[in-house]
Amino acid sequence: MTVSTSSPQEKRDLYFKVVSLNLYDPTIDPHDPKLLLHLLMAKELFCTALPRMPRDYITRLVFNTSHETACLLQYPHEPGTSPLVAAICYRTFPDVRIAEIAFCAVSITRQYSGLGHCIMNYLKEHIKKRGYTDIVTYADNAALEYFHKQGFSKNITMPEAIWHGRVKHYDQAIFVQCPLYRNIDYTKVMQRLRRQRELTLKRIGVTPSTFPEALKGKGYISVEELIENVTSLRQVIEVMGKDPQQTCQSIEESISTSEEIQRCNSAALYAVIVEAGKAYALPFLQPPPATEWTPNIVHNDLQIMVEKCQSFFYRTRGIFAEHAKSLWQRCLTFNGETSDRTKLAYELYQGLLGSFDQGYKQYVEEVAHDDLGYCYPELQVQNNNSTDSAVTDKVCPDVEQAFADLGL
Repeated sequence: MTVSTSSPQEKRDLYFKVVSLNLYDPTIDPHDPKLLLHLLMAKELFCTALPRMPRDYITRLVFNTSHETACLLQYPHEPGTSPLVAAICYRTFPDVRIAEIAFCAVSITRQYSGLGHCIMNYLKEHIKKRGYTDIVTYADNAALEYFHKQGFSKNITMPEAIWHGRVKHYDQAIFVQCPLYRNIDYTKVMQRLRRQRELTLKRIGVTPSTFPEALKGKGYISVEELIENVTSLRQVIEVMGKDPQQTCQSIEESISTSEEIQRCNSAALYAVIVEAGKAYALPFLQPPPATEWTPNIVHNDLQIMVEKCQSFFYRTRGIFAEHAKSLWQRCLTFNGETSDRTKLAYELYQGLLGSFDQGYKQYVEEVAHDDLGYCYPELQVQNNNSTDSAVTDKVCPDVEQAFADLGL
C-alpha cells in the first residue's frame, strides 16, 4: 500500500511513493498485490545495483516490518521493463528522530540523469514532515561522492549515544550524516536555485536567452558564431570587461577542433587495435553470452569502443580514459577486486591509455587495411621470415580471429 504519494515530476512521468510492511499500521494490507510487487521490484533493483551485497540480506531488510522503501516510478514505461527507476530502503528511529539509509540504487540504464538527486530530495521532504531531524548511513568509497553531493558530511554533529548501537555498522565504510532543515522545501531546491540564478543575472545586467534558431542543426559551431548569436554570452563578456577577440582565442584553445577530434579518435582506434591482440583482452572483445549477464545490465567491451571511434565520440583524451576505466570499474563492481577478470580488465585499462598516448603522438592517418585488419601499417609484420611483430607483449595466439571478433 502506498504510504505517501507526491505529485508528478516536471516531466509528468515520475512518481514518488513510500511502501512498507509495517504491521502496526492498520491502513497497510500486507497481502496487497501492488504493495508486494513494489517491494519485489525494489529488491531486484538493489540486487542488480549492489551485486556484492548478499541477496538474502537485501531481501530480509526490504521485507522487514521495521524498514520502509522509497520508490521512484516511471509511467508509462517500456513493455518488458520495470517501472521502478530508483529506490531507497531505510529505517526510522522515532525515539531519537533519525532515519538510517540501508540501500540506495538507481536503475543502471538511468544513471547520471539526476534520479538519485531527485529521490533523495523527496525522501528528505517526506522524512522531515514526519518530524525527523537527521538522515544517517554508512557509505563505502564508491558511494561517498554521491552522498557528499546530497548534503551528507563526515563531520558528525549529533552525540554518539544517539546512533551508536542503533545504526548498522559496515566494514570499510564511513559514517555520514545529513541534517534536515525546517525552512527548506527539498522538492523545490532546483526551482529555487534557478530563480536565484535568474535574479543574479538580472542584477549584473545579463538577459537569459534560449538557444538561437540560426545555430540549430549545425554540426560544428565556432566560438565567433556563439558570441555573435547568443546574447547572454556576449553580455557576460562585456560585463567581465574582456576583449571578445581575446576571449574567442582563449575559448578556442580549450575546445577540441575538428582536427583534434580526428586525432583523438584515430589514437583511440589505434589503442583498441593494439590492445585487442593482447591475451588479457580476450574476455572483452565481444559482449558476453546472454547466459553470463543479466539482460538489464548494459555490457561494455572493445566492440563498443570501435563503434564509438567510428562515430567520432572521443573528442578528448579524458573521454576515452573514462570509457576505458569503465571497463575495469564494471568488473570491479560485479566480480570483486580479487577476480581474475577484474585483474585482466585493469591490465587492459592501463594498456589502452598507454597505446592511446602512443597513437596520439605519432598520429598516423587511417588507411585501408587488409591482412589482419590493422588500421596502421606499422602494426603489420615487417618480414615474413621474422618471428617478431610490432606487438610482442602477450600477443594473442589467434590475432586474426581477435580482429574478426571486433568486426574489423
